[in-house]
Amino acid sequence: FERQVDAFVGSKDILFGISTSGNSANIINALKIAKKKGVQTMSLLGCGGGRIAKESDFPIICASQDTPRVQEMHILIIHILCSVIENKLFPSN
Repeated sequence: FERQVDAFVGSKDILFGISTSGNSANIINALKIAKKKGVQTMSLLGCGGGRIAKESDFPIICASQDTPRVQEMHILIIHILCSVIENKLFPSN
């Protein structure tokens, strides 16, 4: 993901990385490039957060070592974040 981040992400963006293990090398590298570009970073992690927790400005860590449970929690959190963003962008009257 490093090339895509370098080519398409700017300082007004937020990079959101997802890793069940918290140690995915491609996500770590993408976060490092984003930070060099002044981009704020969030991450959705499992297994204690791994190395990515240290590279991310806002790590969200699911407290489980069980891959299916971590991924289920990731899905729930993503749905909640989408709902919050949608309500912020398109408030109901």
